[in-house]
Amino acid sequence: MAISAIQSSELIQYSNTGKPASSANGQETGRVELRQSSYTTQISAYGQIRAALDRLQSAASDLSGPTAFGFYVAASSNPSVVSANLTNNKVSGSFDVEVLQLANAQTLVTSSQVSPNNLLGSGEKTTLSVQFGVSSGTKFTADDARVAEKVTIDTRNNTLNGIAAAVNAADVGVIAAVTFDGNSYQLQFSAEDSGVENGFTLSASGDEVLEKYLTYTPENTTQAVTRTVAAQDAQLKVNSVTVAASSNTVTNAVEGVTLKLRSVGNAQLAVGDNPENVIAQKVGNFISAFNELQAQLKQPSAGEVSFPPVVRNLKTQLNEALEAANRNAGVFGGLSGIGIQSDAAGNLQLDTSAFQTALGADRDAVTKVFTNDGAGFADLFAAVAHDLLKVAGREVSRLSDAARSEQARQSGSASGISLQANGFDNQYGQLSGLVRSVDKTDQTLNGLLLQGEAAQSSQSSLLNRLNSLANLATP
Repeated sequence: MAISAIQSSELIQYSNTGKPASSANGQETGRVELRQSSYTTQISAYGQIRAALDRLQSAASDLSGPTAFGFYVAASSNPSVVSANLTNNKVSGSFDVEVLQLANAQTLVTSSQVSPNNLLGSGEKTTLSVQFGVSSGTKFTADDARVAEKVTIDTRNNTLNGIAAAVNAADVGVIAAVTFDGNSYQLQFSAEDSGVENGFTLSASGDEVLEKYLTYTPENTTQAVTRTVAAQDAQLKVNSVTVAASSNTVTNAVEGVTLKLRSVGNAQLAVGDNPENVIAQKVGNFISAFNELQAQLKQPSAGEVSFPPVVRNLKTQLNEALEAANRNAGVFGGLSGIGIQSDAAGNLQLDTSAFQTALGADRDAVTKVFTNDGAGFADLFAAVAHDLLKVAGREVSRLSDAARSEQARQSGSASGISLQANGFDNQYGQLSGLVRSVDKTDQTLNGLLLQGEAAQSSQSSLLNRLNSLANLATP
């Protein structure tokens, strides 16, 4: 292999700097940084939209259902610990609630892989079995009434991504996801339902590699799958009476009341009158959440993002819900008849006095404007927000995965560059030393050429030596 002048120049630069004589890597890094910045901008915009939708959904939910405008209401002294909804309007009283522990769904995580698309095993047909039962510490008792669920893994899906997709498509009661910790990828399995009776084990039969990689029993501490969250029931006391539930939504503690547990702690629940001013405050919270979402959609950061059509059409859906609310309020002559008007900017305004007057005159009619078997003002907005939250969540996950893949790809490129540099060290070490020696004793090749016939012979000998060494170094 002959060495050109350009190769010799690059070799000398590499000898002196330890770096290849190219700017391509820097240009690629710049492009990657631009893509990463774009992902970050889009994720941030979606995050802001999701937060606004979440607040709108929460405020709308407070005005939905048969008890939202009832004459009785449940109030918590500490909503961050527990909140409550009435399932009928005949409950009253005061209740001391102590949340001892929250319900958890079991979660398992496999050992790490460098890529979510690396092949695992030979592709031999393998059956992954999911067995549900009662899990307590290192003891597991299978529920014989629940047949083990099966998932097939073969050459079509023997990667982390493939296994996750296969498990989710099989609908076996477990949700699978590929996670990335910044360095490597793992496969995560989470039970769809919380509670000790929804613990589960994994077993694989077929490919030897997958048998070891996808097997989990709580008593085995040396396996490739570890339990990061144990299945657990919620435990609480209501007026000193201990109650257990498989979910953090508890319906068996107080008759006619649904408790939603949020954290460990204490709270007092008061079930009593639902005065007009309290309902008006909830309507005000709903209108504020609506206006906040409107303002968020007008921000430049959101407008610059290419949202899916369903998100871009959000304003249309909001307007349709407003029109439906106006029709539902026909007995009052529209929303303005109950104190709700729209200004020139499209924001809603609440006349609290007018609203409370309408509520006092005909509570049932006002109730139907907001909640009426899914067709009310609040019902529609709660449903729209719920659906759009799912869309935004999927987009955030997609963008996050793309950003992580880009980061992993760049990391892989950097590793490749490092390996290439090491290859230069190994392949051209002798040549580098020789070129340095030539450069030290004879400053330039032009100097040698001026020395006549003897110098030409010396140059020829030198180039032959260089070429011989280069041939030896070529992989």
